Order: sequence, then structure tokens, then C-alpha cells
Amino acid sequence: MGIYEEIREELEKLVIPEMPLIDIAETIEDHIRNAGYYPAFPVNISINEIAAHYTPPPQDETVIKEDDLVKIDFGYHNGDGKVIDNAITIDLSESHKPLLEAAEKSVKEAISHIQPGKKVNEISQVIYEVVQSYGLKPIANLTGHSIEPYWIHGGVPLPSVPNEVDYEFKEGDRFAVEVFVTYPEGSGYVVDSGEPHIFSLISLERGIRTHMGRKLLLHIVKEYKTLPFSDRWLVKKFGSKFMVKTGLMELRKAHLIEAYPPLREEKRTPIAQFELTVELTSEGAQVVK
Repeated sequence: MGIYEEIREELEKLVIPEMPLIDIAETIEDHIRNAGYYPAFPVNISINEIAAHYTPPPQDETVIKEDDLVKIDFGYHNGDGKVIDNAITIDLSESHKPLLEAAEKSVKEAISHIQPGKKVNEISQVIYEVVQSYGLKPIANLTGHSIEPYWIHGGVPLPSVPNEVDYEFKEGDRFAVEVFVTYPEGSGYVVDSGEPHIFSLISLERGIRTHMGRKLLLHIVKEYKTLPFSDRWLVKKFGSKFMVKTGLMELRKAHLIEAYPPLREEKRTPIAQFELTVELTSEGAQVVK
């Protein structure tokens, strides 16, 4: 059994009512490390109308509720920055089956059509038609994406709605095929919602004045490079929640790091997510786990 299957199996046992989100995230992150990999980003645990970018902050007391629709987004690499990005949805209420089916089927159908020479907009049309066949709505402003070493979002989007992205897939490409699905009464768009706890390095062009700011920056460059990290990870390393928060504020003001607040469906309708990573060969897209 590979690491992907191990984590999926573990999540089925972890995502239960009253389980603290921070325990789920740290168990999976530790599993990745113990398997000889590196977390590519903090485990995202996004519930109900929250689509993405929620990771438990330090000392988070949030727990899973018995009817939650839980999206788990997890990724890893073996030290070379070539990320494998995955996501699943677990429906504790058992009332959102069409959402889960549409998200997973659209990803798998898209993968079956991806091959060198195909254009992104052709694959987006496949995704859109599968989701529409369920009478559901894809999230338009969250997309799949190309992956480059140490860059999860490598520059080429793979939307779930019709578009004019005419990039042609080629051998050697790595893409995260990722779909978010909601109900027809939703807007089909997500908006920022809440305080960010995920960040990434975007520049080294400006000097930092404070000792804590410099310490954080040196650690971020050494440990994460341009991959996302969490304030929770930094508090574990440096101990002081206040000092980490102050240091991150300084780095943000200097435009050295970018913050990623949680994203929720604009009309607060529930969202399901599914994601797999593929590499392009002459024979098509091969799932990488």
C-alpha cells in the first residue's frame, strides 16, 4: 500500500464526530514525515461551505461535527519539490452523495481525456459537462493547476468551466486535476472568509528590521522555500504564538510572503472537492500517488 492509500485509509478513521481538526492535520502531516516524505503544504481541512485554505491554527479547538461535509487536501514531495497534491471529501451526514460523485467522476473523466496535444479548454469542457450532468455547479474561481518544482500553482490553470486557456499539454507536464462542486443555488464562486493561517514566500527583495522577522524569514527559506507553510508549524518551532504572529505581520507588510485566507462559497452552499495529480507521458496522463 502506497502513502496515498495509507493516508486515505487513516482519514476514514480520523474524520469522525468530536475529533479535533488539529489532531487530524498533525496526524496526517506526521504520517507524511514518517513515510520519508515532506508535507508540501499544511493539511487543509475545509468544512461545509468552506472550500479550501483552512488549516488549524495553533491551539485550535475546532472539532468535527456529526453532519459535517469535510474536505481534506494533502500533499507531499520526496525532497525535490515535485509535489503530489490530493484531496478527498468525507460526508458524515451521508446526504451529499451527488456532490461527492460529481467531483470524483469529473476528475477521473478529465484524466482519461488528457494527453499530449490536448488543450486545457478541451479538458475543462469535459469537467463542466460531467458536473452539469448531475445538475450541479462547479466552482469557477478555483481551478486545477500545473505543478512545477517548489511551485504548487505552476502558472497554467485547469478551470472547471468553459474558458479560453489554449495551453497544450505536453510530455513531462505535471498537473493537479482538481474540481470543486456545489449545488445549483450556490453562486459557483468563492470569497475570502476569515483569518489566514497559510502563507508562502514570494520575494526576498526587502530587508527585515526585527530579529524575529529575520529568524522567521531564514527558517522559511531554508525549510519551505516557496511552498506553503502554516503559523502552527512556526509556533512549534519558535514557541511564542505572539512573536510568530508579529513576525508574520512584518513579512506581510514587506510583501515577502503571501497569505491565503479560507475560501467559502459566496452563498454558503456546501462544497465537495476531489483532486489527483498526474504526469503526462506519450500515452496520456498517469496518476502519481
